[in-house]
Amino acid sequence: MFSVSLLCLYADSVEDSAIVFSTVGPDKYADGSTVLDGELYALVWTNDGVFEGFSADGKALDEKDKILIVAPLAKDGRCPKVMFQISRAAAVNYGKFEVFVMDTRVVAASGVVTPRGVENGEVKLVNGYGRVPAKISFSNLSSKAEGAAVANLNSAAPRDTRQPRVKAMRIEGDEVVLTIENLPGYMRVQSGRDASTADSTGAALEAPASGDTVTIKAPKVGDSGFYRVIRTDK
Repeated sequence: MFSVSLLCLYADSVEDSAIVFSTVGPDKYADGSTVLDGELYALVWTNDGVFEGFSADGKALDEKDKILIVAPLAKDGRCPKVMFQISRAAAVNYGKFEVFVMDTRVVAASGVVTPRGVENGEVKLVNGYGRVPAKISFSNLSSKAEGAAVANLNSAAPRDTRQPRVKAMRIEGDEVVLTIENLPGYMRVQSGRDASTADSTGAALEAPASGDTVTIKAPKVGDSGFYRVIRTDK
């Protein structure tokens, strides 16, 4: 369950608004695992009512959409109750508000997977994301929706960022092993049943400092599937 409420606060004759939200969880990544402590939740708005999504470098795909706040809120598989305060004067110009759970997982050299989190208040890496199932608006002071949030939408390739070439691919048991061109930055594999359906993503892997190629793995998608490598240069 996800709950949202909107409060009007008054201080020194300045009217502000606060969006309060939380999730019951367990919120999940696309692979079915529970979101890690410190994973990000983002509050966004869009004037036209349609948030176009995130690119892998953490930007909004539509320049008219705005990422208001992104923070490492996940704890024990859910988002605890938090409050974001917004000036009422600014808020009246906003369109539709939405909250997203993000997948910013990175695999360390040791094999440990942790959320990348934020740097200077900004998200720099997004593997995938999922809309938290609730509506938020200033005309509706509270709303609730059943079901956990799932980060089941894949991030798009960043604009003007060179993407690596896949040099080889092989099957090893239940995994697909891709050998790809080594470029600086972070890479993750998106997979789906066909070229038009990319419905899963893995944690990002930082490119090694040396070597011509990088090996990256993904779960096998049935008897056939489509695999795409997405890179960020952050």
